[in-house]
Amino acid sequence: SLAKGVLQRRTRRHFASARQTESWSCIFGTSVIPHPAKADRGGEDAFFACHQAQCFAVADGVGGWVDMGVNAGVFSRTLLRELLQSVHQPEHTDLLKSLRSAWDRMQSSKDPPSGGSTILCGQVQGSRLSLVNIGDSGVLVVRPQRGLDPGEDERSMDQQRKARLVFRSQEQQLFFNCPFQLSSNSDGKEVLSEADQFTVSVRPGDLIIAGSDGVFDNLFDDEIVGLASGYVNLVSMQSSLSLASGYAEEPIMSAIRGRHKLLNNFARRVAEAAHAAANGAEFTPFSYSAAKEGVGHRGGLPMRGGKIDDITVVVGEVSRDPPFGTVVASNLEDLQPVVV
Repeated sequence: SLAKGVLQRRTRRHFASARQTESWSCIFGTSVIPHPAKADRGGEDAFFACHQAQCFAVADGVGGWVDMGVNAGVFSRTLLRELLQSVHQPEHTDLLKSLRSAWDRMQSSKDPPSGGSTILCGQVQGSRLSLVNIGDSGVLVVRPQRGLDPGEDERSMDQQRKARLVFRSQEQQLFFNCPFQLSSNSDGKEVLSEADQFTVSVRPGDLIIAGSDGVFDNLFDDEIVGLASGYVNLVSMQSSLSLASGYAEEPIMSAIRGRHKLLNNFARRVAEAAHAAANGAEFTPFSYSAAKEGVGHRGGLPMRGGKIDDITVVVGEVSRDPPFGTVVASNLEDLQPVVV
Protein backbone atom coordinates (compact mmCIF):
# COMPACT_ATOMS: atom_id res chain seq x y z
CA SER A 1 0.00 0.00 0.00
CA LEU A 2 1.02 3.66 -0.31
CA ALA A 3 1.26 4.08 3.46
CA LYS A 4 3.48 0.98 3.76
CA GLY A 5 5.78 2.25 1.00
CA VAL A 6 6.16 5.65 2.68
CA LEU A 7 6.95 3.94 5.99
CA GLN A 8 9.61 1.74 4.38
CA ARG A 9 11.27 4.74 2.70
CA ARG A 10 11.30 6.69 5.99
CA THR A 11 12.77 3.67 7.79
CA ARG A 12 15.55 3.33 5.19
CA ARG A 13 16.35 7.05 5.45
CA HIS A 14 16.42 6.79 9.25
CA PHE A 15 18.96 3.95 9.27
CA ALA A 16 21.05 5.55 6.52
CA SER A 17 21.19 8.75 8.57
CA ALA A 18 22.12 6.77 11.69
CA ARG A 19 24.98 5.07 9.85
CA GLN A 20 26.31 8.42 8.65
CA THR A 21 26.41 9.83 12.18
CA GLU A 22 28.00 6.79 13.85
CA SER A 23 31.31 7.61 15.46
CA TRP A 24 33.53 4.96 17.00
CA SER A 25 36.87 5.09 18.76
CA CYS A 26 39.81 2.70 18.76
CA ILE A 27 41.80 1.24 21.65
CA PHE A 28 45.38 0.34 20.65
CA GLY A 29 47.99 -2.18 21.68
CA THR A 30 51.58 -2.42 20.42
CA SER A 31 54.62 -4.69 20.43
CA VAL A 32 58.11 -4.58 18.91
CA ILE A 33 60.83 -7.23 18.57
CA PRO A 34 63.93 -5.70 16.93
CA HIS A 35 66.22 -7.60 14.58
CA PRO A 36 68.81 -9.22 16.90
CA ALA A 37 71.68 -7.48 15.09
CA LYS A 38 69.96 -4.09 15.48
CA ALA A 39 68.53 -4.42 18.97
CA ASP A 40 71.24 -2.23 20.51
CA ARG A 41 69.86 0.76 18.59
CA GLY A 42 66.19 -0.21 18.88
CA GLY A 43 65.86 -1.61 15.37
CA GLU A 44 64.98 0.41 12.29
CA ASP A 45 61.17 0.21 12.53
CA ALA A 46 59.25 3.17 13.93
CA PHE A 47 55.66 3.30 15.13
CA PHE A 48 53.10 5.29 17.04
CA ALA A 49 49.53 4.70 18.18
CA CYS A 50 47.81 7.87 19.36
CA HIS A 51 44.48 7.52 21.18
CA GLN A 52 43.73 11.24 21.11
CA ALA A 53 44.10 11.52 17.31
CA GLN A 54 42.76 7.96 16.79
CA CYS A 55 45.72 7.48 14.48
CA PHE A 56 48.53 4.93 14.08
CA ALA A 57 51.55 4.49 11.82
CA VAL A 58 54.31 1.98 11.10
CA ALA A 59 57.48 2.95 9.21
CA ASP A 60 60.14 0.40 8.28
CA GLY A 61 63.58 1.95 7.87
CA VAL A 62 65.37 0.40 4.88
CA GLY A 63 68.28 -1.65 6.19
CA GLY A 64 70.49 -1.30 3.12
CA TRP A 65 71.50 2.17 4.24
CA VAL A 66 73.66 0.66 6.98
CA ASP A 67 76.27 -0.12 4.31
CA MET A 68 76.75 3.66 4.00
CA GLY A 69 76.98 4.15 7.76
CA VAL A 70 73.38 5.39 8.01
CA ASN A 71 70.90 4.29 10.66
CA ALA A 72 67.62 4.18 8.74
CA GLY A 73 65.84 4.05 12.09
CA VAL A 74 66.61 7.74 12.55
CA PHE A 75 64.91 8.45 9.21
CA SER A 76 61.79 6.39 9.98
CA ARG A 77 61.41 7.80 13.51
CA THR A 78 61.91 11.39 12.36
CA LEU A 79 59.31 10.95 9.62
CA LEU A 80 56.74 9.57 12.08
CA ARG A 81 57.48 12.27 14.62
CA GLU A 82 56.65 14.86 11.95
CA LEU A 83 53.51 12.92 10.95
CA LEU A 84 52.32 12.72 14.56
CA GLN A 85 52.69 16.50 14.76
CA SER A 86 50.76 16.93 11.49
CA VAL A 87 47.73 14.88 12.54
CA HIS A 88 47.34 17.06 15.63
CA GLN A 89 47.11 20.28 13.62
CA PRO A 90 43.65 21.94 13.51
CA GLU A 91 43.69 21.88 9.71
CA HIS A 92 44.28 18.10 9.54
CA THR A 93 41.50 16.33 7.63
CA ASP A 94 43.36 14.02 5.26
CA LEU A 95 46.12 11.52 6.07
CA LEU A 96 47.94 11.81 2.76
CA LYS A 97 48.01 15.61 2.98
CA SER A 98 49.37 15.36 6.52
CA LEU A 99 52.01 12.88 5.34
CA ARG A 100 53.04 15.29 2.58
CA SER A 101 53.28 18.07 5.16
CA ALA A 102 55.41 15.86 7.42
CA TRP A 103 57.71 14.98 4.52
CA ASP A 104 58.11 18.63 3.49
CA ARG A 105 58.96 19.71 7.05
CA MET A 106 61.49 16.94 7.47
CA GLN A 107 63.22 17.66 4.17
CA SER A 108 63.30 21.42 4.77
CA SER A 109 64.75 21.09 8.27
CA LYS A 110 68.25 22.33 9.06
CA ASP A 111 69.74 18.81 9.07
CA PRO A 112 67.38 16.35 7.32
CA PRO A 113 68.26 12.71 8.02
CA SER A 114 69.64 10.38 5.38
CA GLY A 115 67.98 7.06 4.79
CA GLY A 116 64.76 5.59 3.52
CA SER A 117 61.56 4.07 4.86
CA THR A 118 58.26 2.52 3.95
CA ILE A 119 55.20 3.91 5.73
CA LEU A 120 51.71 2.75 6.60
CA CYS A 121 49.32 5.01 8.50
CA GLY A 122 45.68 4.83 9.48
CA GLN A 123 43.05 6.83 11.33
CA VAL A 124 39.56 6.02 12.60
CA GLN A 125 37.20 8.85 11.66
CA GLY A 126 33.54 8.35 12.48
CA SER A 127 32.69 4.84 11.32
CA ARG A 128 35.49 4.65 8.75
CA LEU A 129 39.14 3.67 8.79
CA SER A 130 41.29 5.77 6.44
CA LEU A 131 44.59 4.21 5.33
CA VAL A 132 47.65 5.33 3.38
CA ASN A 133 50.39 2.89 2.39
CA ILE A 134 53.76 3.17 0.69
CA GLY A 135 55.79 -0.04 0.62
CA ASP A 136 55.40 -3.51 2.08
CA SER A 137 54.04 -3.02 5.58
CA GLY A 138 50.49 -4.32 5.87
CA VAL A 139 47.17 -4.05 7.64
CA LEU A 140 44.25 -6.43 8.13
CA VAL A 141 40.74 -5.67 9.34
CA VAL A 142 39.29 -8.70 11.10
CA ARG A 143 35.67 -9.01 12.22
CA PRO A 144 34.34 -11.34 14.94
CA GLN A 145 31.62 -13.59 13.60
CA ARG A 146 28.27 -13.30 15.29
CA GLY A 147 27.72 -16.06 17.84
CA LEU A 148 25.65 -16.82 20.87
CA ASP A 149 26.73 -15.03 23.99
CA PRO A 150 27.61 -17.50 26.75
CA GLY A 151 24.53 -17.93 28.91
CA GLU A 152 22.02 -17.69 26.04
CA ASP A 153 22.04 -21.46 25.69
CA GLU A 154 23.45 -24.19 27.91
CA ARG A 155 25.51 -25.53 25.00
CA SER A 156 26.96 -22.15 24.04
CA MET A 157 29.73 -22.13 26.68
CA ASP A 158 31.59 -24.60 24.43
CA GLN A 159 31.02 -22.50 21.32
CA GLN A 160 34.15 -20.85 19.98
CA ARG A 161 33.71 -17.52 18.23
CA LYS A 162 35.84 -17.06 15.15
CA ALA A 163 37.02 -14.01 13.30
CA ARG A 164 36.98 -13.43 9.56
CA LEU A 165 39.09 -11.27 7.30
CA VAL A 166 37.20 -8.32 5.79
CA PHE A 167 40.10 -6.23 4.42
CA ARG A 168 43.77 -6.61 3.53
CA SER A 169 46.16 -4.04 2.09
CA GLN A 170 48.50 -4.92 -0.78
CA GLU A 171 52.27 -4.59 -0.79
CA GLN A 172 53.96 -2.10 -3.11
CA GLN A 173 57.24 -3.53 -4.43
CA LEU A 174 59.57 -2.55 -7.26
CA PHE A 175 60.77 -6.15 -7.32
CA PHE A 176 61.21 -9.00 -4.83
CA ASN A 177 62.21 -7.71 -1.39
CA CYS A 178 62.54 -4.13 -2.67
CA PRO A 179 59.56 -2.05 -1.57
CA PHE A 180 58.44 1.41 -2.58
CA GLN A 181 59.96 3.86 -0.11
CA LEU A 182 60.42 7.48 0.78
CA SER A 183 64.13 8.25 0.88
CA SER A 184 66.59 11.09 1.08
CA ASN A 185 67.81 10.43 -2.48
CA SER A 186 64.42 10.12 -4.21
CA ASP A 187 61.70 12.50 -5.33
CA GLY A 188 59.37 12.40 -2.33
CA LYS A 189 56.51 14.08 -4.19
CA GLU A 190 56.59 11.42 -6.89
CA VAL A 191 56.66 8.58 -4.35
CA LEU A 192 53.80 10.15 -2.39
CA SER A 193 51.76 10.37 -5.59
CA GLU A 194 52.03 6.55 -5.83
CA ALA A 195 50.65 5.98 -2.31
CA ASP A 196 47.74 3.57 -1.98
CA GLN A 197 44.70 5.03 -0.21
CA PHE A 198 41.87 2.98 1.25
CA THR A 199 38.72 3.67 3.21
CA VAL A 200 37.18 0.78 5.16
CA SER A 201 33.86 0.81 7.00
CA VAL A 202 34.37 -0.50 10.53
CA ARG A 203 32.10 -1.40 13.41
CA PRO A 204 32.55 -2.03 17.16
CA GLY A 205 34.48 -5.24 17.77
CA ASP A 206 36.52 -5.04 14.56
CA LEU A 207 40.24 -5.61 14.98
CA ILE A 208 42.79 -3.57 13.01
CA ILE A 209 46.10 -5.46 12.78
CA ALA A 210 48.97 -3.47 11.28
CA GLY A 211 52.60 -4.42 11.05
CA SER A 212 55.91 -4.05 9.30
CA ASP A 213 57.01 -6.66 6.75
CA GLY A 214 58.63 -8.55 9.63
CA VAL A 215 55.07 -9.65 10.44
CA PHE A 216 53.66 -10.31 6.97
CA ASP A 217 56.80 -11.98 5.57
CA ASN A 218 56.58 -14.56 8.33
CA LEU A 219 52.88 -15.14 9.03
CA PHE A 220 50.13 -16.10 6.60
CA ASP A 221 46.89 -14.16 6.86
CA ASP A 222 44.99 -17.16 8.23
CA GLU A 223 47.57 -17.53 11.02
CA ILE A 224 47.02 -13.92 12.05
CA VAL A 225 43.23 -14.33 11.84
CA GLY A 226 43.58 -17.44 14.02
CA LEU A 227 45.39 -15.40 16.66
CA ALA A 228 42.64 -12.78 16.38
CA SER A 229 40.03 -15.49 16.99
CA GLY A 230 41.88 -16.41 20.17
CA TYR A 231 41.71 -12.80 21.33
CA VAL A 232 38.00 -12.56 20.49
CA ASN A 233 37.28 -15.68 22.55
CA LEU A 234 39.34 -14.41 25.48
CA VAL A 235 37.41 -11.13 25.53
CA SER A 236 34.09 -12.97 25.21
CA MET A 237 34.99 -15.29 28.08
CA GLN A 238 36.06 -12.42 30.33
CA SER A 239 32.85 -10.53 29.56
CA SER A 240 30.82 -13.61 30.45
CA LEU A 241 32.68 -14.06 33.74
CA SER A 242 32.09 -10.40 34.60
CA LEU A 243 28.38 -10.78 33.94
CA ALA A 244 28.22 -13.97 36.00
CA SER A 245 30.09 -12.29 38.87
CA GLY A 246 27.91 -9.19 38.84
CA TYR A 247 30.68 -6.81 37.66
CA ALA A 248 28.93 -5.68 34.49
CA GLU A 249 28.88 -2.07 35.73
CA GLU A 250 32.67 -1.67 35.76
CA PRO A 251 33.67 2.00 35.33
CA ILE A 252 34.32 2.83 31.68
CA MET A 253 37.94 3.99 32.04
CA SER A 254 38.80 0.95 34.15
CA ALA A 255 37.33 -1.30 31.47
CA ILE A 256 39.25 0.56 28.73
CA ARG A 257 42.53 0.16 30.66
CA GLY A 258 41.84 -3.56 30.96
CA ARG A 259 41.15 -3.83 27.22
CA HIS A 260 44.32 -1.83 26.47
CA LYS A 261 46.33 -4.40 28.45
CA LEU A 262 44.68 -7.29 26.58
CA LEU A 263 45.46 -5.63 23.25
CA ASN A 264 49.12 -5.19 24.20
CA ASN A 265 49.21 -8.90 25.02
CA PHE A 266 47.52 -9.73 21.70
CA ALA A 267 50.05 -7.58 19.79
CA ARG A 268 52.82 -9.38 21.65
CA ARG A 269 51.42 -12.78 20.64
CA VAL A 270 51.39 -11.76 16.97
CA ALA A 271 54.98 -10.44 17.22
CA GLU A 272 56.20 -13.59 18.97
CA ALA A 273 54.51 -15.83 16.38
CA ALA A 274 56.23 -13.88 13.57
CA HIS A 275 59.56 -14.08 15.41
CA ALA A 276 59.20 -17.86 15.84
CA ALA A 277 58.33 -18.33 12.15
CA ALA A 278 61.29 -16.17 11.07
CA ASN A 279 63.61 -18.47 12.98
CA GLY A 280 61.78 -21.69 12.14
CA ALA A 281 61.91 -24.26 9.36
CA GLU A 282 58.37 -24.08 7.97
CA PHE A 283 57.13 -22.53 4.74
CA THR A 284 56.34 -18.82 5.14
CA PRO A 285 55.02 -16.05 2.88
CA PHE A 286 58.64 -14.95 2.40
CA SER A 287 59.83 -18.40 1.28
CA TYR A 288 56.92 -18.75 -1.14
CA SER A 289 57.55 -15.28 -2.59
CA ALA A 290 61.23 -16.12 -2.99
CA ALA A 291 60.36 -19.34 -4.83
CA LYS A 292 57.95 -17.45 -7.09
CA GLU A 293 60.81 -15.13 -8.08
CA GLY A 294 63.22 -18.03 -8.56
CA VAL A 295 65.17 -17.20 -5.42
CA GLY A 296 66.13 -19.70 -2.72
CA HIS A 297 65.19 -22.94 -4.47
CA ARG A 298 66.52 -26.09 -2.87
CA GLY A 299 66.13 -29.23 -4.94
CA GLY A 300 63.30 -27.66 -6.90
CA LEU A 301 61.39 -26.75 -3.73
CA PRO A 302 61.08 -23.35 -2.07
CA MET A 303 63.34 -22.79 0.87
CA ARG A 304 61.85 -23.12 4.31
CA GLY A 305 61.91 -20.56 7.09
CA GLY A 306 61.16 -16.89 7.22
CA LYS A 307 62.96 -13.58 7.15
CA ILE A 308 64.74 -12.39 10.26
CA ASP A 309 63.82 -8.73 10.57
CA ASP A 310 62.49 -6.02 12.84
CA ILE A 311 58.94 -6.96 13.85
CA THR A 312 56.47 -4.22 14.74
CA VAL A 313 52.77 -4.80 15.50
CA VAL A 314 50.04 -2.22 16.16
CA VAL A 315 46.57 -3.58 16.87
CA GLY A 316 43.39 -1.62 17.46
CA GLU A 317 39.93 -2.64 18.57
CA VAL A 318 37.03 -0.50 17.35
CA SER A 319 34.85 0.45 20.30
CA ARG A 320 31.78 2.42 21.34
CA ASP A 321 33.72 3.64 24.37
CA PRO A 322 35.40 7.08 24.43
CA PRO A 323 39.06 7.38 23.37
CA PHE A 324 41.69 6.25 25.89
CA GLY A 325 42.68 9.79 26.93
CA THR A 326 45.86 11.22 25.42
CA VAL A 327 47.89 8.00 25.63
CA VAL A 328 50.49 7.68 22.86
CA ALA A 329 52.53 4.50 22.43
CA SER A 330 55.64 4.97 20.31
CA ASN A 331 59.38 4.44 19.96
CA LEU A 332 59.99 7.85 18.40
CA GLU A 333 62.39 9.08 21.06
CA ASP A 334 64.79 6.17 20.62
CA LEU A 335 67.23 7.72 18.15
CA GLN A 336 70.67 6.11 18.31
CA PRO A 337 73.60 6.58 15.90
CA VAL A 338 74.64 3.58 13.84
CA VAL A 339 77.98 1.92 14.57
CA VAL A 340 79.68 0.27 11.59
